[in-house]
Amino acid sequence: MDARANTLCSRCREIDLSPVIFREDHPDCWYAGGYLKEFYSDFTLGSLDSLFDKASTCDFCKMLCETLEEFMDADDLIQKRHDRSGVYFCGLSWSEHARASIRADVSYFQPPVEAMFRMDIDIGYQGNLGATRRTATAELRNMFQPAPWPVPQLKADGEPSQFWKTLRNGRLRSPICEPDILRTWLSKCESSHSMCWWTGPKPSLRLRLFDIRFRCVRQFQISSDNTVRYVALSYVWGSQAQRLTLSRANHKVLSKKGAINLDDISRTISDAAIVVDMLGERYLWVDALCILQDDQDDLAEQIPVMGQIYVRSLVTIMAAASIDSNSGLPGVSTQARSAQRISKPLNGGVLLRTCRPKDIPNLEPKWEDVSSSKQKDYLKSSKWDTRGWTFQEKVLSRRCLYFMQEQLYWECQRASWCEETCLEASPETGPEYRFSWEVPSLNFFSDREFPIGKKMAGEDVIWAFSRLIEEYTSRTLTRKQDTYRAFSGLVHILEDLTGAKIFQGLHVSEFSRSLCWYNGESSSLRSGNEFPTWSWLAWTGRSTLTSSGPQNHIPLIVCYRVCFNEFGEQELVPISHDSRRKDGLDTPSMRDLAINVRSKLRDDFHIVFWAEVALLDVHGVRYDADAELEPSKNEYRPIYNVYPSGHGRIGVQEFIRIRIEAYDEFADRNHPRKVELLMISWKDGIARREAEAFFDVHEWTEAKPQQKLIVMG
Repeated sequence: MDARANTLCSRCREIDLSPVIFREDHPDCWYAGGYLKEFYSDFTLGSLDSLFDKASTCDFCKMLCETLEEFMDADDLIQKRHDRSGVYFCGLSWSEHARASIRADVSYFQPPVEAMFRMDIDIGYQGNLGATRRTATAELRNMFQPAPWPVPQLKADGEPSQFWKTLRNGRLRSPICEPDILRTWLSKCESSHSMCWWTGPKPSLRLRLFDIRFRCVRQFQISSDNTVRYVALSYVWGSQAQRLTLSRANHKVLSKKGAINLDDISRTISDAAIVVDMLGERYLWVDALCILQDDQDDLAEQIPVMGQIYVRSLVTIMAAASIDSNSGLPGVSTQARSAQRISKPLNGGVLLRTCRPKDIPNLEPKWEDVSSSKQKDYLKSSKWDTRGWTFQEKVLSRRCLYFMQEQLYWECQRASWCEETCLEASPETGPEYRFSWEVPSLNFFSDREFPIGKKMAGEDVIWAFSRLIEEYTSRTLTRKQDTYRAFSGLVHILEDLTGAKIFQGLHVSEFSRSLCWYNGESSSLRSGNEFPTWSWLAWTGRSTLTSSGPQNHIPLIVCYRVCFNEFGEQELVPISHDSRRKDGLDTPSMRDLAINVRSKLRDDFHIVFWAEVALLDVHGVRYDADAELEPSKNEYRPIYNVYPSGHGRIGVQEFIRIRIEAYDEFADRNHPRKVELLMISWKDGIARREAEAFFDVHEWTEAKPQQKLIVMG
């Protein structure tokens, strides 16, 4: 008699995992289109109430009930179990969790046989009023992964034929971090992934590194001809002071052999040093020990080259589960991780509970309505992934080793790996894998849409830069003076790779377009006067660059920046030549400016340009980008993106025209063209940017705009 009969109910004994685990050898696994057969996409276990009734005698029903109790709201679960208007059913389905590198002959929407699937728990509803169809109401995503029985260990060994039986399936992970898997991942990437090596510019750098073998800080001069292998650390400082940092007072002492005891430094850094040793490496770069924290000259030298530091590191340790520098790395020193939960053997194998970290804040909703697009990314729910400094560290690192609460993730330019699933296929045994949209987006650009190191030009550069700004400005910084510092490494790398020029955070080649960024209603002007108001750097909150390029909009201004020439005299220098105006007003000079205005101008801060100006009566703020123009007599309403910073200051405002919508051969000539505007205010003869808006071109003409020389700061 089958031993499973004593531990599983009759319905659970019908669950067959073999088509998923041994898919290449199973005749019922695939059908035309490349997806699992319908039977394996929707397997109903029965009513929710009966599932709990069977939990006392069926091991798998018990495991499902425990999972539902863990992730569902208790009151909601009780209501669904005893609902009198109908019956809630519990079912299982498969969803794609990772896919192999896409082949030329396979459509993205038809996953190849190498795709990896995980099991979801679905809740469906059937009413009592004669309805025969069940309607899905909620689902819990990626809860289980299949594995052969007995379950393989963390490292898959054996012949390729045996390896294929574990590839894409679950495996047992250790509660502590195992050096073998770290070295395996690094070795496979170094030997097989040529794209993971930095091939961009390598300027000479003065670099300090923590020597974990001799326990001291050493200084190197690295260049393209003289390199040093080192591991970098990305982590959250937190509000507490670090135990030990490099300073002018102690840097000579810390450069001596044996000067640094791991017990004397912050726990996250000491754990990172242990991981460096596990990888078989010697040097660690971490800001606390490699930059003089109380030396402004050293900070001014090192912070601008942090882009080069991270892009040239062998691998970057991402302390993604940490909330401060003393949190440590889970599974490294004393912070053990929870054990995996394994089902009793089913037909063809077992199911392993996937890693679901419970102690990361703001992980909502745990339970997901069907109408929701996807479960919230728990990496983005971590404090580490909300900080401004960690953004460029994540984007620029060629290889990332993420320490999450329950397991490790590896992400490089070619592959995604994790401890709980066997995905490390060699070129001889199969394709590389990359996580799909339903799991943590470990790198900012999915599938490396902005591959650092690839030569880009034109619209691709502007698109990538706007994506970087949008994501970066959604993060937080403790100190406002770090607004540009924490982004400067990315700027310098982008300039080196593409030849682009960035001025006060805006792309120079299409400067008028770059001026037309917009932000949300919660945005406000930063205190102080460090950045000009026309730059997103001066504002808090998420900023987005308009997506309309030169093929859609014609620039109508030419901007000049104020700078000092070699004789110490102020002059106006064109920022870019992206205007098509022919009215002869494009060349302002310092003589055109009032004397009291000239005395207030700052080098590389103020911009000057001719523009059409008009007064418009703003009768309401429209926040939705799809809002239609609704003109009425003597009213001029911007279409959207008008976010005044002056706390409800709605009424007659001054606007300047920046760009106009272009007509192409496919344009609807009956659709009114729009002009893109900036709303401004004035102080002592200098304009201040308040908001961005669109407006009907005919309504703009009726507002009787006048040419005006604008000085904006």
